[in-house]
Order: sequence, then C-alpha cells, then structure tokens
Amino acid sequence: MLSQILGNPKFFFLLFAFDKELARMAIERRCPMCGEALHVSNFQRKPRGGPAGLPKEQGLRFSLCCSKEGCRKRLTPASFRFLGRRVYFGAVLVLVSAMMNGVTPRRRQKLHDLCGADRRTLQRWRDLWEKEFPKTSLGRDILSRQSIYPRRDESIPRQILRSISEKPLWKALLRFLYDLLPLTGRVSPDSSRSLRDAFFHAEDACFPLLFSVLS
Repeated sequence: MLSQILGNPKFFFLLFAFDKELARMAIERRCPMCGEALHVSNFQRKPRGGPAGLPKEQGLRFSLCCSKEGCRKRLTPASFRFLGRRVYFGAVLVLVSAMMNGVTPRRRQKLHDLCGADRRTLQRWRDLWEKEFPKTSLGRDILSRQSIYPRRDESIPRQILRSISEKPLWKALLRFLYDLLPLTGRVSPDSSRSLRDAFFHAEDACFPLLFSVLS
C-alpha cells in the first residue's frame, strides 16, 4: 500500500489541488496586515520522494505578496505538500516515518529504495517526531486529541495514522496532513472552518481522480 500511494501521481495531483484551493482562499481574505489585495508570487521548489515523471508544476510553492507599497508583506499559505523547508514531500516524510519502527539495515534499504532518503535523513525524521514534534503546541494538541503518548516501540506517525478512523491508509494520510497544516505556512484566525471547507471542497472535486487506483 505504501508504494501504491507514494508511487501514484494522482495522489500528488490531489495534494496540488488542495494547495491551490488554500492559495485561492488566502487571496480572497486579502493581506492580513493591511487588508489590501494580494498578488501571486509563487516560486519553484524541487521536492524529493514523489513518483517518477511528476510534472514540474508539482514543485510549485504557492506564495503571495501584498500589493500595497510600504507593506509588501509576503504570505505563504499552508500546504498539503510541503512541511516547511524540508525538501521531501510531506506525505513521503509522514509515511516513511511511520514505517521506521525498529529500523533494521534491510528495512532502511527498503525505505531508501522507496523514496531515496539516506540513513542520516531517516534519523533526522525520527528526531523530528520523537524530540521536536511533541514540544510544539500543535504536536501536543494532536497527540492529546488522539490520546497518543510517545512510545519507543512505535513511531508517532504510525500511532496517529492508526488512531485516525479514515480508511483506507491514503485517506488517513490526508487527514493527518490536514492536521499538520498550521506547521506548513500561515494560517488565518478563521482557519478551523475555512481550511476544513477548503479540504472538503477540494476533496469533492478531486477524489474521483483517485478511485481507479486507490479505492
């Protein structure tokens, strides 16, 4: 199932559609500092770990800039694809981290073959979930909401994915990425409702793309 998700371009097209919807909503809300219009100021990234042959636009990071002289504040909307400055797709980081329980050389090689991450990268991801994530306010909120406590025998991503009621795995992954949005970019004060609306609006529009492969 892991390779069916991370090797499926349609899944990444869906994440792109979600990000596009979040950027559209941010434009509608205008500049949070001065209320003026926002101009598109996207930039290109080179994310790793996705399936071969993804179009270049999959690396497009939606970004906005205030149109008012004297303000010109940049606003980077939240993203389903990018976890901050990390170079791997967020979905790859989450799913591979969920598979790192008791990493053996054989499993490490399998994960490397799947996404290209080397031993040091995998260790950084483990440190992210074990040491950094539980200390953030969002991490504490997610772990508390899912009644999860850090354990040495099971990674946090694996516990969270198991605790989410959505089935199959790719739907649970979408829900987890949705919960991680505040870590990925600016989230407006009305995020709880507006981001959920964006998620389900994009979901209704894009899920038919997935049914032939992931259902």
